[in-house]
Amino acid sequence: ILYHTLNSIPGVWAQRVFAPWHDMADALLEGGIGLYSLEEKRPLRLFDVVGFSLLYELSYTTVLRMLKLGGIPLHAAERKSGDPIVVAGGTCTVNPSPILDFFDLIVIGEGEEVVEEMAAVCTKTRDRSERIAAMAEIEGVYRPGADTRPRRRILKNLDSRPFPSRLVLPHVSIVHDRIGIEVARGCTRGCRFCQAGMIYRPYRERSFESVMETLGDAIAATGYDTIAMLALSITDLSYINTIMESISCPSREVSIGIPSLRAEGITKKVADFISSVRKPGFTMAPEAATTRLREVINKGNTEEDLFRSLSIIKEMGWKSLKLYFMTGLPTERDEDVEAICTLSRAIAAQFRGNLTISVSGFIPKPFTPFQWQEQIAPRAHEEVIKYLQANLRHRNITLRWQDPSLTFLEGIFARGDEKLSRVAEAAESAGAYLDGWGDSFNARAWKDAFEKTGIEPLSYLAGRSRDHPLPWEFIDSRVERSFLLGEEQRAMHGSPTSDCRSDGCTGCGVCTGDISNIVYQESAPQPLFHASPGLEPAPYVVGLTKEDELRFISPRDYLEMVKRAIRRSGLKAVYTRGYSPAMKLSMTPPPAFGIASLSEYVQLDLREPLEPA
Repeated sequence: ILYHTLNSIPGVWAQRVFAPWHDMADALLEGGIGLYSLEEKRPLRLFDVVGFSLLYELSYTTVLRMLKLGGIPLHAAERKSGDPIVVAGGTCTVNPSPILDFFDLIVIGEGEEVVEEMAAVCTKTRDRSERIAAMAEIEGVYRPGADTRPRRRILKNLDSRPFPSRLVLPHVSIVHDRIGIEVARGCTRGCRFCQAGMIYRPYRERSFESVMETLGDAIAATGYDTIAMLALSITDLSYINTIMESISCPSREVSIGIPSLRAEGITKKVADFISSVRKPGFTMAPEAATTRLREVINKGNTEEDLFRSLSIIKEMGWKSLKLYFMTGLPTERDEDVEAICTLSRAIAAQFRGNLTISVSGFIPKPFTPFQWQEQIAPRAHEEVIKYLQANLRHRNITLRWQDPSLTFLEGIFARGDEKLSRVAEAAESAGAYLDGWGDSFNARAWKDAFEKTGIEPLSYLAGRSRDHPLPWEFIDSRVERSFLLGEEQRAMHGSPTSDCRSDGCTGCGVCTGDISNIVYQESAPQPLFHASPGLEPAPYVVGLTKEDELRFISPRDYLEMVKRAIRRSGLKAVYTRGYSPAMKLSMTPPPAFGIASLSEYVQLDLREPLEPA
């Protein structure tokens, strides 16, 4: 979104820089080559502004390595007039204390309007100090060390910033290799463990017309065959039935991805819709396996909801189901852990398909009702995992879990203070890099870093006093502290808090003035896909060349690129039938890696013959 927003401004060119894998990072250092952008190959140190999107606490050492690779001083205090302004944004900035030393500016909240205002500052002056001072006056921007209380920035109406439809198309496979469109932002369900549900308030939907226009343009522009509708609780979308009817694909050539679903949100209509556009695995997030603990976290659904959804999933023929649980939740008892096994076995007995149980450790995040609670210690977390391993041995069940060491470290930095900047810097110097990838996590580097700085990591897991300000409470999240304290008390009594969209204001404090929930009404469907006429398929052969940088694309990525090109061209290719329809085509054997070819051929059948030129 921000890339599109900035590049829509005359005179502004936003480019992308990614953290290289270990071997490339080493090669850059050995060759004395600074980190550079993808678009222009411009060295990182030559940009006016360098912004990092911080979505995960374990990315901090990666940021430091990127600054080093880019030739930019690590500490804001060391940067001079010729250095870029280094900015942080993203969800982690609701507690920027552990990283304040490294950034000139911190963006708190939603950035669409903020980056436009920052770009406007850059066009008015080239003086670095003047730019920083002016940007610090923007709502939602904090200058470390300033005696101010930054307020979380909110985009009042999502339709005021249309979602981009012309996406950047990589030549190689990426993690989110699809069209992802945000249909709603925020959530008012009130799950007490969920930071996103608190810091993205209020709930705002994009209009149905805006979503449909973006989807149509994006499919034509990208050639992707997978659409992901993004929202914290997708089945809460007011026009969910309308959009399901509108994007159903009769030929099943397009897959619709939906995030994990609330058990009570799965209806036969929802399941039937997903089934009509291929059958990916189904994902649900009960979070806790006992009624008591679900009431503590205000999950708002029951075991009956879960089994009713399971019945629908079975009836529709799904073969794969994934359930998310957390351990270490406030007030958790042994019977709550045992119930994960009991419930999982009961589901496996009914489902008969492949059941994946994913267990993660609970982290009390800032600006949630549980921000004062104690976090589970690594040893206790490991004991829970061992218990689950021993008691979830079932031919249909696969148990997955997050490494307790990662949960431990994430929790430390999530609720950390300014002292942790020294730990992050020491860990990076000791080799910590790309810590978010399990196979890259360097536990030894972090252990050495804590020992070197003399900081006791376990102290950060302790419960926090309600009588003293927390390290992140110099930020105004717009959610009232009194509301969070009240929700914590309600949690201890297992008392529910309703959704303000249906049952009235709960007093969180976010909705003031012209900031409020935005919910639309159902409208008439607008079919995005149409059945093709039943014509006899016509065979065609397409000639291609594979030169220059395409020589280094793998055969698999090259095939996907060709398929996307066919879809973008508007050609109506024939697809196979069955569980996961695929485009019917054949290609000549690919040349060896690095070899150019002037005569590659693709044979495919088209449902609609081409008109002679």
